[in-house]
Amino acid sequence: MKVTNISRVDYKYRMSQESPIIAETKFSNTVYTTILNETIVVQKSVDKSNVSPYDILCYKIVIINISNETVNNIKFTDILPEGIKFINNTMYINEELGRCFTPISVINLGSLGSKGKIIITFKGIVDRCIMYECIENHCVVKFDYIYNVEEPPLRNSVKSNESITRCKDDLFKAIMIKDNIKLPDLSGCNGCFIRIKTKTKIIRVKIAEYAPNPKMCNVVLIGKIIYAAYYIYGGKLCIYKTIEGFSTAILVPRGVEYFKNIKVKVLNEDSSYVYRDKSKLLISTSLLIKLS
Repeated sequence: MKVTNISRVDYKYRMSQESPIIAETKFSNTVYTTILNETIVVQKSVDKSNVSPYDILCYKIVIINISNETVNNIKFTDILPEGIKFINNTMYINEELGRCFTPISVINLGSLGSKGKIIITFKGIVDRCIMYECIENHCVVKFDYIYNVEEPPLRNSVKSNESITRCKDDLFKAIMIKDNIKLPDLSGCNGCFIRIKTKTKIIRVKIAEYAPNPKMCNVVLIGKIIYAAYYIYGGKLCIYKTIEGFSTAILVPRGVEYFKNIKVKVLNEDSSYVYRDKSKLLISTSLLIKLS
């Protein structure tokens, strides 16, 4: 159906105070609006409502021709939101692998007969996550719509519903490390211990092959703590430094295997010590480690 609209303005005026009243009418340009019947329905869904970093999401798009005519020149595109990375060679169109296809490119789906259906699936991985952030995503399908057989087809587009996934930035681990540090004997020289400083570094990150859950894997972290003990010895300020190693593992979604570089941050570092005697310290260091 085509809707036609014209506006009209009626007005009166005089050429001068002595002249008669002149009445005139002006018409606007004509505006045409074509109302298209619903032809294509696009439904989108995702397999997970809550995710963590490195989780793998499976998206499903169903395109249905609800009209009684064949729809031609159908093109599909899906711009993934920030924080989702497409996994190559995971796109299937009606269960057939679309090699080298990506959702962000324009994919030509051809024609779709009356009551026909096209099912598209692909996988994406969460590579950036903010606590309680909602990842919203939709796709767009464009196609030719024949309004008048004597005229070229109109190009129409349909947007799918929004698929929503809530992201939880929850890949944390808190650990406690205890080390014994031996200082020079401070007895008999007016020596005394002042303070201890620590600095933590992660020197290696490795993915372990074994994990109790097939959808998860262990990321092994190997690090070191640099201890600097400050003390007075013989009336002088001295520094004793030593390095101790540690290791731990964090259970994360198996999607981490798609990443070459895994970023690790030490968010909090707090140390306390017990001064056992004139030459021994028991240092307890608590660390809060995050994968990002």
